[in-house]
Amino acid sequence: MNTSSEHNDLFDICIVGAGMAGATIAAYLAPRGIKIALIDREYTEKRRIVGELLQPGAVQTLKKMGLEHLLEGFDAQPVYGYALFNNDKKFSISYNSDDSTDYHGVGLHNGRFLQKIREDVLKNESVTQIHGTVSELIEDEKNIVTGVKYREKHTREYKTVNSKLTITSDGFFSSFRKDLSNNVKTITSFFIGLVLKDCELIYPGHGHVFLSAPTPFICYPISSTETRLLIDFPGDKAPKKDDIQEHILTKVAPFLPKEFKECFANAMAEDDFKVMPNHY
Repeated sequence: MNTSSEHNDLFDICIVGAGMAGATIAAYLAPRGIKIALIDREYTEKRRIVGELLQPGAVQTLKKMGLEHLLEGFDAQPVYGYALFNNDKKFSISYNSDDSTDYHGVGLHNGRFLQKIREDVLKNESVTQIHGTVSELIEDEKNIVTGVKYREKHTREYKTVNSKLTITSDGFFSSFRKDLSNNVKTITSFFIGLVLKDCELIYPGHGHVFLSAPTPFICYPISSTETRLLIDFPGDKAPKKDDIQEHILTKVAPFLPKEFKECFANAMAEDDFKVMPNHY
């Protein structure tokens, strides 16, 4: 990894955003000697409640990319299918058509997984890590993007990176979305997330989908001792703390199976909720 603050050379690729997409692209290309500038505001681990349940297709894609090893070493859990609950009815659906195949998803901590990918990327000498915020795409007289202008985090100075190809992958709130699409960002609802500790799943190694309640909610393992409870909160306004408590206690708690009651009560007592928008 190169951490030089001067970037006068021409990079093969400039990747704006070292999140899941940008970091994975870099992890695939960097070992091939491709010269990459990787730019992000912050490289510390974040707690997020999205991207925690990789579907089998994503796991298979990582295998094809030679990146399957990135799922190891941080207590990620295999997920073999889903269980559905509707009042007194329940059944499970397996990803595998028979026991001879190993087609599975993975439940994990998003932040831990991302840090694992970044560590893998930054060990490559062909990658230059840049702490900064990209403010502008640089274009030539033919309106072809030739690099970016960014503000360095520590010096607050504006600098440029020149590249043959620029990839913007800095998330839903990217200021560059308008350069590619006129679609208006729409929030349809919010996810409320909390962690159930030492919770015994009714169908181990499965995601659990509950359809009995007034609002749908799901559970899935994210480590060997933790289960994510993810609850839908309708509307385009983020819920306040009192709204969260009332929503969970009235529209979720009465519909939880008895196996979840104790770990759910402990999670509520910790009062550690995360809220994320659902959008397109």
